[in-house]
Amino acid sequence: MDTVRIIDRVNGTSSNDDGHRLFLVVDAYIQRHEEFALSFADMHPMSSSFLNSSFGEIVRKYGFGILKKYVKLTDFRQSDVKRLSGYLKTLQLEETVA
Repeated sequence: MDTVRIIDRVNGTSSNDDGHRLFLVVDAYIQRHEEFALSFADMHPMSSSFLNSSFGEIVRKYGFGILKKYVKLTDFRQSDVKRLSGYLKTLQLEETVA
């Protein structure tokens, strides 16, 4: 299983552009039906813009099940998990309301 370090694929974690770069990487693995580890090692806090353009776009395109199936999170701090988890819960709530 490949490991993708987020910090090696983006210039930062605050912009839509960087989020889109991560989206392209994750999307390519999913299209190939390949599981991979997504490493949060040496990451900076993620902005809402970054999350919307990366994880948000993956969930909108494929749904939560596919994200869980192919992406295994590694090397994360508790604050990373809290931020991402909160973001994904918000997406789920929006999905149920829509």
